[in-house]
Amino acid sequence: MSTERIQLTPEVIEALSNLPNYVAENKISIKGMDFVLKTSLKPGFKAVVWKVADEYGRLRAAKFAIYEDYIDRSYLTELSNAAKLEDYDEFATFIAADVIDFDLGQLGKKRFICFIERWIDGYTLEDYLSRRPEHVSCSFLLAFVEQMSSALAALAAEQLQHDDLHARNVMLENPSAGMSPDTLRVKVIDTGSLKSIQNATTKEKDDHRNFVDHLIAIHNTILKRKNLSIRDRRFLKECKHLYDLMLDDDPSITLRSPAVIKSQFVLSNTRTTLS
Repeated sequence: MSTERIQLTPEVIEALSNLPNYVAENKISIKGMDFVLKTSLKPGFKAVVWKVADEYGRLRAAKFAIYEDYIDRSYLTELSNAAKLEDYDEFATFIAADVIDFDLGQLGKKRFICFIERWIDGYTLEDYLSRRPEHVSCSFLLAFVEQMSSALAALAAEQLQHDDLHARNVMLENPSAGMSPDTLRVKVIDTGSLKSIQNATTKEKDDHRNFVDHLIAIHNTILKRKNLSIRDRRFLKECKHLYDLMLDDDPSITLRSPAVIKSQFVLSNTRTTLS
């Protein structure tokens, strides 16, 4: 049996990134709702995402995913899973999803699954670390731990796993008007891979391992700054020990519970502040 990865061809990516050339009035319709195409984002291997607006001008994210990726699993199941997270602020709100067909000219008629989520105005974690490193501090790291721990706790409470929690699926939402510009609001996006926690992941890394990667990336960004205080260096040293525990395979000492992870980072922060 072939294990070749299902992914979009460069030609289909190009066509999806230029959808206004193939749709009437620059609009798509999902579940009876019209959405105006605004801007296409950097494509992935399996999907192309557009910034769109609904009939009231509210911004949404429209992800066009490979239909063939859902031959052996129903996207409706994933929608039911996404709906369970609606009351958790750490996740982008799911709006709708449906099968959609496009006539892509010389490429012919192609079928996709279109997922609509609330648009998050901000940066992916990956982009934030590269574009705004001056804003990445120990306080940022601690706030990120607290909010991502809450997101992971929400998944655990609903018996779910995100299963694609890399740094491009974690957004840092821009503060609303009137809020401090340093206010950090973490939003997990792209719930199209959600599955039961009982199902073994087929990905190289599970949600927990991706979380550790996020923390190490933030940690390394902070270390690039030359003006770190003694207190910051002590805190980062304690954090490194916590990362090691999060990656430890020994069940008697490993840190995997989101609540315990959060409390340990808060404790380390308090200890280094008082020392």
